[in-house]
Amino acid sequence: KQTEKTIVADFNNAGVGNQKQILNVGAGQKPIPCAENIDINPMNSTVKFGDANNLSQYSNGQFDHIISNSPYKYNPLESDMLRVLKPDGKMTVTGNMNNKYFKSVYNATPQQLEALWLKIEYKGGIQDIFLKYGGTQSNGSPINNLSSMSQITLVKTK
Repeated sequence: KQTEKTIVADFNNAGVGNQKQILNVGAGQKPIPCAENIDINPMNSTVKFGDANNLSQYSNGQFDHIISNSPYKYNPLESDMLRVLKPDGKMTVTGNMNNKYFKSVYNATPQQLEALWLKIEYKGGIQDIFLKYGGTQSNGSPINNLSSMSQITLVKTK
């Protein structure tokens, strides 16, 4: 629950003129109100076009927190997301083990993460804050078994 409190604090301190900058990659139909919401196929007027593999519209280290709910057609560890994440910034990825992109992040070894300047802050069940803004599959349909969802929060060490 401590990680969730930190994430909620990030959300509460986000937005224009505030300290925290949050990027929600793959926002789909559920944008996060306090975040910069992007999707390869925007389905909502508050979601901008953005490709996790090419975030050239953003500066190096621009974001304090990057969120990827059920990544689709990109591996967060091999994407441009790490470039735009600040040192000491957090990347939270949610999904289930049927999602090969999520699975590759969740099952990454400490050595693989260390090579990317990442360490695990939290690994386990999905936290309530992500049920509020997630809860759908990549195609927008509801997730029928939320108990199958997991989450990993990584911290960029450098």
